[in-house]
Amino acid sequence: MLRKIILEMLIYDYILEVGFGRGNGVELILEKVFPGNGQYYGIELSNYMADVTSSEMLDDITRTKAMFSQVGMFNFLPYNTDFFNALFHIDVFYAWNTKNLKENCEEFYRVLKPGCPLFCAMDLRKLHRLAEYRILSKFDYDPMRYVETLEQSGFGCIKLEYERIDKNSNLDSSANDKAREILLIHATKPLKKREILPAKILEALETDIRRTELDESISKSISGQSKEVLNQRKNLMLNLDDETS
Repeated sequence: MLRKIILEMLIYDYILEVGFGRGNGVELILEKVFPGNGQYYGIELSNYMADVTSSEMLDDITRTKAMFSQVGMFNFLPYNTDFFNALFHIDVFYAWNTKNLKENCEEFYRVLKPGCPLFCAMDLRKLHRLAEYRILSKFDYDPMRYVETLEQSGFGCIKLEYERIDKNSNLDSSANDKAREILLIHATKPLKKREILPAKILEALETDIRRTELDESISKSISGQSKEVLNQRKNLMLNLDDETS
């Protein structure tokens, strides 16, 4: 269960999972958010999956801490800007074409708070098997396709880490052939740029005005000198004409 690996990294209050499926790992998520004031939000394209998972996983108590929602698309999320402390998903991006991928990443960027992370976990063995059966192409789940789109959408500090896990989804650094290889992608929404103080803005504006006035003064001076030179040349030509006539 790749969610277990990601959740060990999460220490945040407001968490969004993209594509929650059957809700695997929700219990672990609730253990993290219940002690504090945080909440878990899960979104899914399938209306059926959202209804089934919500009815099976949530009771009157957990409904105050977790919310499963069905959305028509991931590129228009019903959340405020800078709302979540963390966002994660398992694979899932392989189902998006290039246009959807860019729009979805831009929306993920919008709903994350500045300085907060996005996590993606990929089960490489499973994805390779799907490619062998021609259910997916290697291009579909190419991690670099996703990484490049994250960069284009504004994310920074992007890291790729290859890990091995055992059957219980615990990290396994041994060379055990039965261990599964996974890829973890970690990206961060950069902190917002500092706002320029009004005094600095006025100072910069005054400097620009002085430069403009100086440029105009120099331009007029050059223009006046040019006219004077032209008049001198004109008078000289007239004098030469008089002498030769």
